[in-house]
Amino acid sequence: MTAARLVLGADAGGTKTVAWLANVQPGGDFEVLGRGAAGPGNPSCVGHKAALENVAFAIRTAGLDAGLPISHATQAVIGMAGAGSAEVQYEMARRLRRHTEVSRVSVIPDVELILPAAFSDREGIAVISGTGSIVLGAHGEHRTRVGGWGYLVGDDGSGYWFGRELIRAIARAADGRGSRTVMSDLICERTGTSNVSEIIASLYDAPSHVPLVTQAAKIVFDAAVIGDPVANQIIVHGAHALAEMIVNAASQVGYAQNEVSLAVAGGVLLGAPVYQERLLAALSERSMNPVQLANVRDPVLGALRLASFTDRSWQT
Repeated sequence: MTAARLVLGADAGGTKTVAWLANVQPGGDFEVLGRGAAGPGNPSCVGHKAALENVAFAIRTAGLDAGLPISHATQAVIGMAGAGSAEVQYEMARRLRRHTEVSRVSVIPDVELILPAAFSDREGIAVISGTGSIVLGAHGEHRTRVGGWGYLVGDDGSGYWFGRELIRAIARAADGRGSRTVMSDLICERTGTSNVSEIIASLYDAPSHVPLVTQAAKIVFDAAVIGDPVANQIIVHGAHALAEMIVNAASQVGYAQNEVSLAVAGGVLLGAPVYQERLLAALSERSMNPVQLANVRDPVLGALRLASFTDRSWQT
């Protein structure tokens, strides 16, 4: 093994950050030497300082796990949620170079990791539904992104969106404006609160409400399993929102409806099979049936593949 073959990849999301240090093998395969993990790496959710500290910690931990200096890596690629602007990417890369002593660090939007992790040609449609949501389309020379506007104006069909819809549903039920739902009892039971007012007050009092709202998403799927109609309707709504984004991205890059390879990522889509089923059904209603479907459980693999390209032709 030579130091020149070491590369570093990281996936910095709204819930956690994962970093891998790997040795590039002849032929392009990887031997992962060290793994690290930390808290959220999305600067739009937790702030630039906290995101930087978490990403740097995950990277350093990967080096410790491998027993190798991180500075020996010749290239690091960080896929970061909330890093959609060139200014944020540049600033976070600059600060990470200083914190990690890796000479070449590139920060890109986290969705850019999904297609390289899923398909050898790096083409198709990638969809993430985790804390937030975004879709990327890549076909030949054409690329587009749909969604990814953050929790204030977008992130439809994401973990945060599900949590917010749950809270709205239980508030409407408490007012008598909406149907009763078992989600009211489930969220009180799991948060140790006695009523909706206490739950909402805790959100307004929290330093960052995004993780708390996102954590509530699981209750929607648990309630749907036991037949709660309000929860089921929320899931259908979320699936149709994601399907609309996917179809729109495919159209923008010139895919025919039935020639799309679809790569799926994010804790919500991968953690709730019923949601992925509803998404595929919603796509079918729009005459789209993916020719390939890949579940990407380790987007950090895409970061390693991008880091290994010496010509840097992957950059956008």
